[in-house]
Amino acid sequence: MFIKSSVLTIEQVYGGRWQLELPWFQRAYAWAEQHVSRLVHDVVEAKDGTRKRYSFGHMSLACPADSQLASLIDGHQRSISLSMLMALLRDLLGSGALADRLHGLIEGEDGSFRLVLQPAVAEFFVNHVQRRGASLIAPAGDLGDLSPSERNMIHNRDHMRLLLQAMVGKPAELAALATFLIEKCLLVVDEVEDEEEARDLLTRVEERGLSPHSSELAKLTLVTAMPLSEHEEGGRLLEQAQSLLSQDDFNDLLSHVRLLKVRRRSSKAVDGELKQLYKVNQTGVPFLSEVLLPRAQDMARLLHGQVGIGEAQLPVARALTTLKWIDHRMWVPPALLWLAKRGEANSETALFFERLDRLTFLLRIGGVDPTEQEYRFLKVLTDIDEGGSVANMPSLAIEPQLLADALATLRSRTFYYKRCAALVLRRISIAIAIDGDPGPVDGKEVTIEHILPRKPEPGMQWFKDFGSMEVVQDYCNRIGNLAFLSRPLNNKAANLDYFVKRLLLAQASRFVLTAEAQKAEDWTQATIEERTEQLIAILLKPWHLAG
Repeated sequence: MFIKSSVLTIEQVYGGRWQLELPWFQRAYAWAEQHVSRLVHDVVEAKDGTRKRYSFGHMSLACPADSQLASLIDGHQRSISLSMLMALLRDLLGSGALADRLHGLIEGEDGSFRLVLQPAVAEFFVNHVQRRGASLIAPAGDLGDLSPSERNMIHNRDHMRLLLQAMVGKPAELAALATFLIEKCLLVVDEVEDEEEARDLLTRVEERGLSPHSSELAKLTLVTAMPLSEHEEGGRLLEQAQSLLSQDDFNDLLSHVRLLKVRRRSSKAVDGELKQLYKVNQTGVPFLSEVLLPRAQDMARLLHGQVGIGEAQLPVARALTTLKWIDHRMWVPPALLWLAKRGEANSETALFFERLDRLTFLLRIGGVDPTEQEYRFLKVLTDIDEGGSVANMPSLAIEPQLLADALATLRSRTFYYKRCAALVLRRISIAIAIDGDPGPVDGKEVTIEHILPRKPEPGMQWFKDFGSMEVVQDYCNRIGNLAFLSRPLNNKAANLDYFVKRLLLAQASRFVLTAEAQKAEDWTQATIEERTEQLIAILLKPWHLAG
């Protein structure tokens, strides 16, 4: 296999000789808001800082020497997101030479697009991203009719647009950012000639876990940097720390330890930066025995809910249970710092974890940008350092705007499509009853049921109660219309009128949210509006907040 590597600008990659094509084996577009948020923030911060260049890492292509068509083997999630960012900058700029230049990196002079997705989503990507003006147009119809990949595209596209408008809203700033992106941002492009060989190579790397951030490579980096006399002891301490956590959790721990040291976001390789920060080339055993191992022990206790003494143990365990539902772990560094500085025996430990849990959920519900969430948790670290009481920590307080943003999400007519929907409904369930947790919404044992169906059939009672399809679409995705059912019951319920569906809902007694819903005598606009406010009140009450 011939491999050629080149360091190229974004303009050289997307405006060069290649037409990039996603091969059939690539997985669907799955990046979430936190990924595109990091992408936008990193580019903006690189442009505004002292860095002359910014690297997006590697992209792997399979391209015969005599062909312009290149299969995108690795880096397709980032490539799709970069195309969306270029399209947004083009459309926000509107017209002019720079907008034309950006469009040339999306669509060639012959009308072919520079990046071609798989057939199932290619046309959607063209119509909602790649064509001029497409990135600013909302898709028609119900978002529920879109595939998960298409919904991710719309969510991420719109999130990046809001970020750009908030961070660099002026035309001159947008132009400067666009120029920096295409001229100063780099990709390391690895080329091979044969797609199947490239796919096999990528599969072998993934199967062997040869990630540059794997815990084994981190261990190798740290131990080999230590003096030879410390290798045996260093290896033993690292193995002891690794044994407490899964590989993914240990990788996270390294990032948390780095954050607790530098108190800022960093895009550097975590193992290399830890090596420098703690000068492990001089002596590494103190870092491993006094920092990494104690933090690993604390993180294991956090993840197992084994924190707190006496009466504090139960409320802390409840907070940790729900914190673990969040798919990011930004809350862990503050939790680790609290245990290290204040200790679990502190009289405010229960209150701290309850407030940390409340903040984490409301940031998520309020749709706060993930990078801004990172900054918020950095402020929590500062407040812990300063030693004040938990009740007076500004970073843990819920300001009126955050509450207003969260309430807007909860009352939204499209709540069902919010990324926090399943988490909120699950949280409300345990607020109704301590043993009411339905478990993860896995789409099989636990699904979200629309009591008023999204698409009732003509002539059904639903149309008599709601009047038209427009009113149905206005109400069906609100929080007050949602409940839990297993997949078999969900399939049976389908579009049934309420007086029949209610009998099925009664069979789902293990779901407290559903058991409460089926008590309603009828299901109307007023029912959904009233239940929406009831569920919001149930959610906010343990947090001592009012809607």
